[in-house]
Amino acid sequence: MYHKLKVKMFADGITQADLAAEMGVSKTFISHRFTKEVKWDLDTVYAVCDALNIPYEEIPTYFPKGA
Repeated sequence: MYHKLKVKMFADGITQADLAAEMGVSKTFISHRFTKEVKWDLDTVYAVCDALNIPYEEIPTYFPKGA
């Protein structure tokens, strides 16, 4: 689940807590999405891309369909 996203975060030295702080949400908010307890909505996906400097064209790479 979201392996490439986790790899990118690790390579950039960014934790889920860091990402949450950058996005202005709780770590639990992020954690629930990584564990599939809550589905990623498009606004959140865009916010993650903005926070991690991921081009929108690469969304399918980091958020694969069916993940």
